[in-house]
Amino acid sequence: MPIVDQDFYAYTYFGEQVPVNINFERLEMRAEEMVNQYANYYFDSHNLDDLPLDADRINVKKAVCAQIEWFIDSGGVEELANAKQSAKGISHVNDR
Repeated sequence: MPIVDQDFYAYTYFGEQVPVNINFERLEMRAEEMVNQYANYYFDSHNLDDLPLDADRINVKKAVCAQIEWFIDSGGVEELANAKQSAKGISHVNDR
């Protein structure tokens, strides 16, 4: 079960409009993975309801929303993957 749904993102977090060509569920899943990484993989063995305070649960949801928004601003997960692949081709830059 996702940490945030599109209604929370749009009406509670007031996130940016999700373009029609971008899959929100995919963004949410990738954002959740990033937040879990930042939380030292806490959510591999716990869920949101295991957090002791409501404020903690809301802050995790907001962190996922912020990551979703960053993905949208960056053009989506696919665009980031393409940019990362393109960057691999550059090994050294010299200004001479």
